[in-house]
Amino acid sequence: MEDDNIVIVVEDQSKDYNPDSLTLELYERVDAIPVEREPDRYQDKSSNGLYSMELNLIEVQAGTYFLSVRCGANPVPMRVVVNRLHGHLYASQAAIAEVGPDSWVYHYITPTDGKKNVQFLVYCYHGDIYHLFARNYYPPGFAVRDKNYYQYEYGSCDEEEHKMVEVHVCNLPDDRTYLGLYGGNLLSEYAVITTFYNEGDLKDQTAPGQEGYFGNCEEYIAGKDGYHSAGAVHAISVLTVLLSVSVLCAAV
Repeated sequence: MEDDNIVIVVEDQSKDYNPDSLTLELYERVDAIPVEREPDRYQDKSSNGLYSMELNLIEVQAGTYFLSVRCGANPVPMRVVVNRLHGHLYASQAAIAEVGPDSWVYHYITPTDGKKNVQFLVYCYHGDIYHLFARNYYPPGFAVRDKNYYQYEYGSCDEEEHKMVEVHVCNLPDDRTYLGLYGGNLLSEYAVITTFYNEGDLKDQTAPGQEGYFGNCEEYIAGKDGYHSAGAVHAISVLTVLLSVSVLCAAV
């Protein structure tokens, strides 16, 4: 489970939508829910009836986790889904994943088959993603902007220019390179398609708009705002549903 991300989604299935109807409380690496009920993290706001909470691969550690869902004065029918997002991405395999509001999801790759550069396409299906970062050796973040090799301010997936973002990163290290996505106001679902390459390699013609050959990675990056040389990111990350259950949260 370590090196993976965990995404918890609770759906309010009542007909009378109330964005504050439920409260999610998560207790991490404990034998039981503490009597004082002071959670390690909580979420009491929803978007479109969805409450989400995430543990990225930095935060996930071995142990038992308890999720408590508390409702208010009225009973609320709800659905609980826990997804596992694999952190390690592999060549020539598409990734389907999701990121929640104000949360990080991280993926990483290691170089393969002597390829020196990487292209990966991020498709956003719905919701919004605030930031997309890449960094060598360590996960990217806001506090290390000067060490991030790629930084892109995303936006709503309903806007055409944000539906697909293309990233090229050159000169891969012999270690991990991380891709980090930071969620916006809505739970977002996205896909990653990635190709390792050297200059002159034939592009993957199964990907939209990818007919032809890869050119010089450094020259391509030099002509793009926000693109910087170094590192790599690649794809797999199959979303695994660990738990899906519909229950009734009864008022107490």
